[in-house]
Amino acid sequence: MENSSEIVSFVLSAYGNVGDLKYLYFIMILFWYVSICVANTVLIVVIRVDRQLHEPMYILLSNLCVNEINASTSLQCPQLSLENC
Repeated sequence: MENSSEIVSFVLSAYGNVGDLKYLYFIMILFWYVSICVANTVLIVVIRVDRQLHEPMYILLSNLCVNEINASTSLQCPQLSLENC
């Protein structure tokens, strides 16, 4: 039995030269990011203001919304820079 190693590599070419479409992509990603932040902030505020929603299930939902805002900020903000396009 021989020990053989094979080098496997691949190229991610999804972010190639997009030309003039980079501004359209920027606007689409920015709109997506802002809508995520607004929707989650509205849910957090509604759960915080309404006393009937101070139950464990809604507190968990509020924590998940905070987590999604943090995750979308860490994932979307690098994509929003025009230098990457």
